[in-house]
Amino acid sequence: MTTLAIPDLAGKAVLVTGASTGIGAALARAYAAQKCRVALHYNASRAPAEAVAEAIRDDGGEVFLVQGDFSIPADVERVVEESAQHFGRLDGLVNNAGGMLGRIAYADQDEAHYDAVMDLNARSV
Repeated sequence: MTTLAIPDLAGKAVLVTGASTGIGAALARAYAAQKCRVALHYNASRAPAEAVAEAIRDDGGEVFLVQGDFSIPADVERVVEESAQHFGRLDGLVNNAGGMLGRIAYADQDEAHYDAVMDLNARSV
């Protein structure tokens, strides 16, 4: 597959949240292919995140791996701060972290579950 070069992205520092698998991992790889410096966030999927980071490094990219639970506001702040400190700045952010926290029928959801889903998917942004 040929990657279209976007010269304006080269050297930019980008944080991709939820980047251990799926869309986030693909975005992290795509930014790295554009010569971006990538902060790769993950929560529980450490091994897949390390595999993405290794693939980026193997292709000559620069990556910073950072863990955080985005349902916890202090973790969100820490991930952003550590990423910015590592690269000296952040030029871009992809808010990809999220999840359903289990498949529960709407009628069966209680307030605690609803709040947990909102904390992860909306408030963390």
